Amino acid sequence: MLVATVILYNNGHATILTVNNNTPLPGSPGTYTTITAAVAAAFAGDTILVNGSPNSYGSCIINKKLTILGPGYNPQRQTTQTAIASFTLTNGSSYTRIEGFYNLGIGCNATALVTGVVIARNTVNISLQGTSVSYFTNCLIINNIIYSNCPLNYCGGITFANNIFTGGGSIGQINLSSVIIKNNLFLNGTGFSDGVWPVSNAVFSNNIFYEANLGGTTQSVGTLCTFNNNLTYNCVNNNNTLPYGSNVGSGNIINQDPVFLNVTGSPFALTNNYMVHTSSPCKNAGTDGTDIGPSGGSYPFTNIFPLSGMPEIPFVKSMNINGPSSVPVGNATINVTVKGQKHD
Repeated sequence: MLVATVILYNNGHATILTVNNNTPLPGSPGTYTTITAAVAAAFAGDTILVNGSPNSYGSCIINKKLTILGPGYNPQRQTTQTAIASFTLTNGSSYTRIEGFYNLGIGCNATALVTGVVIARNTVNISLQGTSVSYFTNCLIINNIIYSNCPLNYCGGITFANNIFTGGGSIGQINLSSVIIKNNLFLNGTGFSDGVWPVSNAVFSNNIFYEANLGGTTQSVGTLCTFNNNLTYNCVNNNNTLPYGSNVGSGNIINQDPVFLNVTGSPFALTNNYMVHTSSPCKNAGTDGTDIGPSGGSYPFTNIFPLSGMPEIPFVKSMNINGPSSVPVGNATINVTVKGQKHD
């Protein structure tokens, strides 16, 4: 996988660095065994490819612009191992892109402006709390599975788009007006954190709140927010109305089934298809004329299931040796069949 990807990604003066800590596989590709070592060796603009492994890659500080790609949180190829890591963004990490990790942890301790960061296609725990200054700004969080509370205290210009919130994932501690939450799916009790982490001044557009939590028993958590063209269905404590209290907005669809294409068993599963049916009230009902929910907007989940989190780069899906795996030195030939795919 790594050799093919290097050829396709190596343009300009950027360098590809490979990381693999899967020691039970002798000879497995990877120049470095830790992401920290690869970051230290990299120059701004480089790409780091991280192999799947049963061993966590631990925590790492990002202090330069990098593209860091894991294999996906549910790789659909011969090697199905994922990559687990935690990153802290600090001064110098603007325009970094992190994609394709399982159980990813993201934090920020910058004391200077960090902007243009993209967090995509991960299962992720995000904590971006600031102090009294917005150092983390104009960043994009897209196509992730978010499974924990997301405090955004003093984080401005953040856009959450086309994510699925599940397993305790919620939005909380928003106090700046430049936080946009659009085309997300909030499942099974997710939504707003409790009153300890209040939500205010954010803009919620084209989201589906499916058996979600819009603010506890009294709907008191969200204040001074704008809610446009969202859909609610069977929300906690039968609180389905948007907007409420001091919030404003219009075009919301109250307590109607979104009619997903194929959702069975658990409220969330990677094999579920969260695209909406042509008969859905979400179909083409967003503020931009596309679907409400993660199948609409600017970064739609594609109709490829199960969800995989695989990066948007060509990769080797399988490789088989046809015939003997070793031959004498000389002119003998080993026939290898390689199948590749670009993941949308």
